[in-house]
Amino acid sequence: MNLPKQTKLVHYNNIHKLEKIKLREKVLIKNIIIILAITVVSAGIVYGTIEGKSKINKYEQSLVECNNIRNKYEQIGIKSDTSLCEKIQWNNAITVLLKPSNIETIEEQFEKIRLELENKINIAQKDNAKLSNQLNGLEVEHKQVVNTISEIEDLNEKLKIEMQNQKTLKKLIEKNNYLVAKAVSENEKIINEYFFIKSEKLIEHKNKLIEFKQYSKEEQYIEYKRLERDNKGIYNVITEELNKNNILTDDVNIEDFFRYKYFTSDEFVTLLSQLHTTESIIINVNSQNTYERITGNEKADSVIFKIAEERGYIKRIQANENNLITIESYHKGQRQMTENFIQMRSQAKKEGVDIELVSAYRDTNSQKNLFLKRFYMISKKMIGRNYTSAEIINGNADKALNITLQVAAPPGYSKHHGGYTIDIKDANSVYFGNSEAFEWISKNNYLNAKKFGFLPSYPSTDKPVKYGPNPETWEYIWAGNEYVKY
Repeated sequence: MNLPKQTKLVHYNNIHKLEKIKLREKVLIKNIIIILAITVVSAGIVYGTIEGKSKINKYEQSLVECNNIRNKYEQIGIKSDTSLCEKIQWNNAITVLLKPSNIETIEEQFEKIRLELENKINIAQKDNAKLSNQLNGLEVEHKQVVNTISEIEDLNEKLKIEMQNQKTLKKLIEKNNYLVAKAVSENEKIINEYFFIKSEKLIEHKNKLIEFKQYSKEEQYIEYKRLERDNKGIYNVITEELNKNNILTDDVNIEDFFRYKYFTSDEFVTLLSQLHTTESIIINVNSQNTYERITGNEKADSVIFKIAEERGYIKRIQANENNLITIESYHKGQRQMTENFIQMRSQAKKEGVDIELVSAYRDTNSQKNLFLKRFYMISKKMIGRNYTSAEIINGNADKALNITLQVAAPPGYSKHHGGYTIDIKDANSVYFGNSEAFEWISKNNYLNAKKFGFLPSYPSTDKPVKYGPNPETWEYIWAGNEYVKY
C-alpha cells in the first residue's frame, strides 16, 4: 500500500523513538545489574567484615578466658603448658577472617584444651576431698587430745584442792578436839547446875500434880486455866498426865472437860443406883411403885422378882403419863429428856453421826408382855413348851429365867418406866457397841452425853457389877445438869 510521504515520515520517527527507548532500557538494565552486583559484593564484604570481627571478638574473649582459667588453677597447684592458650594468635586474625575453616580448627583445639583442664580439675577436686576428710579426722583427734589434756588439768587442780582441804580439815579437827575438851571442862559446872534445876522443876511439877489431883473438878478447872496463863510448864505436865491416862482425846474442848463432872466407874454405879428410884431425884412420877403381875400366880411371880433382885434389878417408879410428850409419832418421854435428846441427836448429825431412837417410855403392862415373850421363847428352846407356874415355884425354870433376865427386866423393874430412859442405835450400823454413834457419845468420859444431861445406864467397870440385865451400850438415862455439871 502506498502511504503518503508525510505519513511515512511519521512512521519512521515513531520507529526511531521506539529503538531509543529499547536502547535506554538495555542501558538501564545493565546499570541495574551493575548496581546489584556492586551491592551484592558490598554486602558480602560488609557481612564478611562483620562476621570476621564477631569471630575475632569471640576468640579474643576465649583467649582471655583460657588464660584466666589456667592462672586460676596454677594458684591451687595445677600447672599447664603456657603454649596451650598461645595457640590462638592475633596475627592469625586476617587468616581467620579470610579462612573461616581455621576458626573451626582453633575451636576444636580450644575444646580439647578445655576438656584437658576439666579432667585435671576433677582429679584435683577428688584429691582435695580426700585431703579434706583426712584433715577433718585430724581435727577430731586434735580436739579429743585437747579435751583429755583439759580433763587431766582439771583433775590435777582438784587433787591440789583436795590435798589442801585435807590439810585444812586436819587443822580444824585438831582445833575442834581442843575446843570440845575445853568446853567439857568449862561447862561441867553449868551442866550439873542445869540438871539440878531440872530435877527441882520435876519435883515441883510432881508435887503440883499431886496437889492438883486433890482438888474438886471445879477447882481443877479454875487452876488449870490459871496455869495455862501463868505457868506453862506445870500446865503442860497436867495436860500430859490427862492424855497419858486416856482421859482426853484430840478433839476435846478442855473447858467442856472441866465444866462437866468426871465419873469413875464406881461413881457412875453409885449415881445410877440412886437415879429414878425416889421422887426426890426426878419429877413427874407416880408416888408409889406399881407392879404388874406376870404369870397370875403370886408365888411364881415372887420367884421371878427374887431372882431379878439377886441379879441387881431395882424397883423403879412409874411416870405420870399425863405429863409425857410424844417423840416421833409413837415414842413417849418426859419433856426435859425429850428436848435434850432432840438437841443431842441434832448435834451428832452436825458432826456426821446419825443417831436414831429405838425405845423410850414403857409402862408396866408393855414391860410384862416383853418379858413373857422372851421367857416363852427361851422356854420352848429348852423344853419345847412354856414352863408352868409350879415349875417356876419349884425352881425348874431358874435357868430359863436367868437367861431371860439378861435381856429383859420384869415389869416394875425397868428404867424405861420413869420416862427418862432411851434406847438408841446408829442408823448405819447393826451393833451399837462398834458404831460411830457409840464412839461419839462415849468418848471423854461420855462428855457428849453429859452435855445434854444423859449418862450411860451401864458404864464399863473394872470389877463385876450386878446391874440386872447384861450391860447395854445403847441405853442412856437422863439425869439433868444438876448431876453432870459443876
